[in-house]
Amino acid sequence: MVTWLQQGSAAFGVLPFARFAQLNNPEQSTFPGKIKAMAFPGSKALSGGAEMAAVVESWAMAVPANSTDKELSWSFIKAVSSKAVTLGAARNGNGPVRVSTYADAEFSASQPLAKVEAATLAKARPAFPAFPEAVRAQATFLEEVQLAVLGRKSPQEAVAAIVERVTALMPD
Repeated sequence: MVTWLQQGSAAFGVLPFARFAQLNNPEQSTFPGKIKAMAFPGSKALSGGAEMAAVVESWAMAVPANSTDKELSWSFIKAVSSKAVTLGAARNGNGPVRVSTYADAEFSASQPLAKVEAATLAKARPAFPAFPEAVRAQATFLEEVQLAVLGRKSPQEAVAAIVERVTALMPD
């Protein structure tokens, strides 16, 4: 998808905001500086004009129970998740892992997507509620949507398959 967008073979794609620099890289893109990012628009068909909620994922770290140096492990977690370190990571191209990163005026001024990304994340939701087969359900959604996009299934067939396949994965 990145290559298609860079070459102008695709006009629209769903990618993380962190791909913006790669999409507009003059050494890789036929259209550097012309590829824009935006939040998904809401649907007028939804009641109350609800806006689209971006789907986000999260990461976590833990100290194993059998760790030989729990204090050192915890100090590492505190350091890498600190505001200063996550701000530095965001400046180096990683998507901010703290919403507070957008409050840093210097960071926001240096990032062309900071405003749209912050507005999008303010309405974001987690990918799935936790249940044992959530990862398999996510893979099923992706597979069926891609089959529809590629024309191998109609959207109606893909949705029907998602309902059938994911329902079987849901807890009783």
